Amino acid sequence: MSKQKQSKLLNKKDFIAYFLVAGTGAVVQLVSGSILRNQFDLTYGASVSYGYIISFL
Repeated sequence: MSKQKQSKLLNKKDFIAYFLVAGTGAVVQLVSGSILRNQFDLTYGASVSYGYIISFL
């Protein structure tokens, strides 16, 4: 009889790749928001908003 592959919702490689991508986006957002806040004297809300935009790109 042939072996059938069992379908998994999340395998280990997908799980690791997801957290690498999500972690990279979070780090980019934090760093860019911090730099914008310190260099351009923005409010916290404005720096977070611009950080979202930068991390999206």
